[in-house]
Amino acid sequence: MVEKLIQDGMVAVLVTRHFGYGWSTLSWEDREKAEGLLFDRELAELTLAGDMTGTSTLAEQRYGIDARGVNSLGVDWLPVGTRFFVTEHAGAETIHLPQDNPLVTA
Repeated sequence: MVEKLIQDGMVAVLVTRHFGYGWSTLSWEDREKAEGLLFDRELAELTLAGDMTGTSTLAEQRYGIDARGVNSLGVDWLPVGTRFFVTEHAGAETIHLPQDNPLVTA
C-alpha cells in the first residue's frame, strides 16, 4: 500500500493539468501502479517543492513509467476518504466526484 501525503485531513492527489501526456491514467491496467502515481507521498512532496526532475526520476525508478507528463503535474487536495475517479482527455487529467457523473443516480 502506498504512503500518502496527508495534511490537515486532506490527501494530496497527483494529476496532469495540461494536454500532452497523462500521469496516473498511463497505468489504468495496473491498479497498484496507478494508485502509486496518484498518491505517492514522495512524488507529491517533490512536486509541491517544484523539483520536477526529482519527481520524474523517482517515478521512472519506482513505477517504471515514461514520466514525460511531469511538467504539467500538479497536486490537488481532497478530504481523506473521498471517493473519486480520474478522466483523461489528450493527456489532461480531471478529478471527478461520483456526484459529478451523470450516469450515476441515487
